[in-house]
Amino acid sequence: MVKISKILISHRWLIFITLAVLFMLSNLFLKGHLSKEIYTSGDEPHYLMMTDSLVRDGDFNLKNDYLLNRAIGSYSLTGIYPHISPAIETAHSDDWYSIHTIGLPLGMALPYKIFGLAGARFLIILLQLLSLVLFYKILKKYIKSDGRVFLGMVILLSCTFFWQNMGAIMPDLLIVTLVAAAVLLFAKQDRLSNFVFVLVMAAGMLLHTKAIIILAPIYLGHNIVLIKEWGISQTSKKLGLYYFLLLGAVFLYASFLKASYGFYSPTKLYGENGQLFGANVATNIIAMLFDRAKGLAVYFPVLLVSGPYIYYGLKDLILVIKQAIQKKSVTTEAVLSLSVATGVLLLLVAQIGFTDWSGSFAPAGRYALVAIYAVVFLIAKYFNKNNKLEIGLLAAAVTTSALMSIAIVYRINIFREMGFVYFDAGADNIITQKIPLLQNLPIFSPISNQSSYHFVRQGFVMLLLLIIFNIVLFYAFSKTGKSKITKKL
Repeated sequence: MVKISKILISHRWLIFITLAVLFMLSNLFLKGHLSKEIYTSGDEPHYLMMTDSLVRDGDFNLKNDYLLNRAIGSYSLTGIYPHISPAIETAHSDDWYSIHTIGLPLGMALPYKIFGLAGARFLIILLQLLSLVLFYKILKKYIKSDGRVFLGMVILLSCTFFWQNMGAIMPDLLIVTLVAAAVLLFAKQDRLSNFVFVLVMAAGMLLHTKAIIILAPIYLGHNIVLIKEWGISQTSKKLGLYYFLLLGAVFLYASFLKASYGFYSPTKLYGENGQLFGANVATNIIAMLFDRAKGLAVYFPVLLVSGPYIYYGLKDLILVIKQAIQKKSVTTEAVLSLSVATGVLLLLVAQIGFTDWSGSFAPAGRYALVAIYAVVFLIAKYFNKNNKLEIGLLAAAVTTSALMSIAIVYRINIFREMGFVYFDAGADNIITQKIPLLQNLPIFSPISNQSSYHFVRQGFVMLLLLIIFNIVLFYAFSKTGKSKITKKL
């Protein structure tokens, strides 16, 4: 098993697999584009409308684009409701600016201009696959075990949400790419790495507000490590230009927002649906985990058995914090761990509080992709290969997840129409149609997150059972050979 994992996880095999997947998807997307079977859904047409306006008009004013049904009319969607910021009175204004941020349209403009939708999707796939490569490099760097790296990649590639988001013109899997790049750039002292880090931060700012929520703590931790190494004066001298460039990017983007929308903060773009804690937090947690159309625990069963590994990770984190306080020193990897944990926690807290947690008909689980990658990392790090109970449970969870992924990918016609599943939160999909047991799970409104009292109560019971189940798992793992808790990350 070890020899096989070493062969499969070598660089050349990873590159081969990545290129093969890229070739397959790009080829199929191009065929779908040429046969006009390709379609868009969720927020995709709105991002494309922004891109089309940028290419044709050189601006982000979308009034003529929506009224003339430009771009969207080419992709099997007509008369779609404009996604204009609530801050703009559309009835009286000649300037309609989108509720969405400008990062994706800016990045897609050139390939869209040359190849249209197929070009935009090809670029998106390329950048999304980069998250896979960077995650592999993170596993190799911080776990240093071919077997565990192999395990992490297998778990990730079984994840339904990864395949659902592949090729979707959405920011979320690209946020994973940026976060993974930030982790690999962390504490790098050369000028090129710090310049690239600034580019990552600027890209995150333009891509989506939630990208900055998780990138900011990582960048802060990065600078804390450098200040500790060089001192404030030397750090300012070496990196002052990069700080200036980052502040310049923030200033330019804030100026654009002020001129277009009348405010400086991108958090106001979304109106009421973008307000933190605008919805019932408890209901949101249940919806994100157990909604039968989009639930994370439903379509990635690995999360059902991840409790002990998350506990091990938190215990390790608390341990290094205690060591830092007692010895008044902290390792670079400890700062990185704390920074990433803080970013993931802030992202989850913010997302749980959003009214529009699900993104309507967007791919399921996209808001929690960064957290899913983090959980996979923890499982790979703390998995006990000598524990038969752990092996059995994880194998069952990964196999179930992989089968779901295959069913979803087949159902969404990746081999026929190049489309994606945009789960309707009010209806069953291919999985729940085939498994009657899942039809008893709750369904929540994709916008309000509200459901009947029966479903909310049922969700609370399921959440309680999940917590109890993971506590039992923890003690079972402890009795049968608990995964090791490291003394130093």
